[in-house]
Amino acid sequence: MWLPQQPVPIEQALTLRLEVPENVTPELSQVEGVSMYMGTIPLMWQQLSPTEWQATLYLGACTDPKMEWRLTVPLRHELATVPQTVTYLFTSAAN
Repeated sequence: MWLPQQPVPIEQALTLRLEVPENVTPELSQVEGVSMYMGTIPLMWQQLSPTEWQATLYLGACTDPKMEWRLTVPLRHELATVPQTVTYLFTSAAN
């Protein structure tokens, strides 16, 4: 998983990249606040190559100046060596 340098900025487009084995497809993912409830943000992946995927994320501002987030990515595949879901934690900072 590739995220911009942390903490990531808020209220601007963030490009996320995900590299997975061939025949593994990331499904509709979600970002949710950990340090404060912010609802869930859906995330759709676009395929760049057989193993590389990209998504654009917009994080909203909140009262917590350093917010912790969780990205959950369900994976569709038939490989026993690859997990069914991957989770990433990251932080954002107010501008």
